[in-house]
Parts: sequence; C-alpha cells; structure tokens
Amino acid sequence: MSILESLGERLAVLDPAAFSAADRAALDTHVLDTAAALLTGAATPDGSAAIGFTARGLGGVLDAVAAQVAATRCTEVDDIHLPSGTTPGAIVVPTALGLTEHLGVTDVNVTYGAIAAGYEAMTRLGAAIR
Repeated sequence: MSILESLGERLAVLDPAAFSAADRAALDTHVLDTAAALLTGAATPDGSAAIGFTARGLGGVLDAVAAQVAATRCTEVDDIHLPSGTTPGAIVVPTALGLTEHLGVTDVNVTYGAIAAGYEAMTRLGAAIR
C-alpha cells in the first residue's frame, strides 16, 4: 500500500464528532495559537502588505487564504511538528477557517475535521518525504 493510499484511508475515517476531549482541546490550542500568530503577523509590515492586497478587493478567496497564511508565517511562532519538520498550523488553520467561512459551513465539527485532516496530511506527508 502506498503512503497516499494509507493517508487516504486514515482521512476517510476521521469523525470530528467522536474526537476525545483531549483531541478537541489540542485542536482548540492549535486554532487559538494560530489565530494569535495571524493577528500578530498581520501587524508586521510584510503581513500587513499581504492582508492589504486582499482588503483592496484583489483576488478571490484563495488569495485571501494565501494572504492569511503569509501573515501567520511572518511571525515564525507557528507550531512545528518535529518528526515531520513541518509547521502545519500556519497553513492548515487559516486555510480551513477561510474555506469553511467562504463555503458557509457553520458546523464546528466540519471545520475541526478539516483542521484535523490538514494536520494529518501535512505531518504524515512531511514525515514520509523526510
């Protein structure tokens, strides 16, 4: 079985409604930490420029998500998953929040499922490619 098949099987069975209290608390922490990094990064000159690009009505939802990811990364305080050498929060959290908002998703389980799936995919693929 390939790494992508294994990853696909893992993501297919994620059930955010069945997350344990510890899993939910971990996701809460990741979301809050990333939100703080985003707000801090948006106050930097580079982050402000990235956010300002989409505030002027340029680009669509993907450009807005990319600007939020860039602003978050400006802080260098986003989480790091050492075994995979990735910093998933800066990419996963703004993307999941931006896209679920754009799509009108109101169920927090769907949003948390997207965040968990993003973390799972990024860290597993990062570890696989070393």
